[in-house]
Amino acid sequence: MKITANHSKHRPVSKLISKMYSMDDILDNSFNKTHNGQSMETVFNNIFSNPYVTLGEPDKSGNMSVFYNGQDIGWINPLKFIGWIDDKAYDKLISAN
Repeated sequence: MKITANHSKHRPVSKLISKMYSMDDILDNSFNKTHNGQSMETVFNNIFSNPYVTLGEPDKSGNMSVFYNGQDIGWINPLKFIGWIDDKAYDKLISAN
């Protein structure tokens, strides 16, 4: 049996860690952190400008699964401006554009 949510071990940890960030920390990360040399704004725009990216329904905390071509690749909480995307899935997503 093939399990497609291979990042399931990381997801609960990333959600737990996200609760430790203050709004100031989140804003600082948004403006000053990068992923492989790309600003977080560029990463966000790359993900959500892709026509094959969809969002699931929010859970009780406001976290929404992010799907690429129907595969669950991460999560985002748009109210807190925080989330997590599988690096390999992100690389596939941007190489397809």
